Amino acid sequence: MNTKLLEELIILAHNPEKGGFQSNSTFYLTYALVGGLMFQLSSEGKMKLENNKAIFTDLTTDQNPVIEVMFEKIRTSKKQKPLKYWIGKLSHKSRKLRLNLVDKLISSGKLELRTKKFLGIIPFKRTFVVDLTSRNNLIQRLKNLILMDKLLEEEDLTLLSLIHICKLYKIFSNDKSERKKIAKKLEETLKNSPISESVNKTIKEVQTAIMVSVIASSVVTSSSSS
Repeated sequence: MNTKLLEELIILAHNPEKGGFQSNSTFYLTYALVGGLMFQLSSEGKMKLENNKAIFTDLTTDQNPVIEVMFEKIRTSKKQKPLKYWIGKLSHKSRKLRLNLVDKLISSGKLELRTKKFLGIIPFKRTFVVDLTSRNNLIQRLKNLILMDKLLEEEDLTLLSLIHICKLYKIFSNDKSERKKIAKKLEETLKNSPISESVNKTIKEVQTAIMVSVIASSVVTSSSSS
């Protein structure tokens, strides 16, 4: 399947100066990548919603080994399940998918793996975006779409939805008040855009999965400290 949407999200989630992923983005990516997978399947006509169930069709063998494992779980399911079930189930493979996409971007020359040193002594490796100009141009174009109330194409809509899910507002501005304005505007844009039922449902289910995960982590932390 086409992984361009997921690859763009990976690049946007990278810290342009320090390399690696921006603070907290890997947590949100756990669910956003699965959401992006559902967006892509929907746009390819391979996933639709009926009676609150996700209906998958024509999930042929995928060349990406991690995505194929995810597809196999769906194909071998004996019953049709709600979308939220699959977002939760497939999120367990999300880290492998993220690493797989990073490797793919390194191979294509869009990311570069560099060796750095912690405290000038301990070596560690971190990925950096190679073409920052293209990344900045994409960010500026998306920012214009948000602020100028332009009609959104499906491809832009789904990418902005994933940015919203990951709370990647910092890519648009270093100014806190401007980020707050952009976040509010993006939320309004997504709310008022004529998006498909599957896209809208996916956004809501991913956000719910994130909220449940945050609450569960808080409970575990509280129990450990008491």
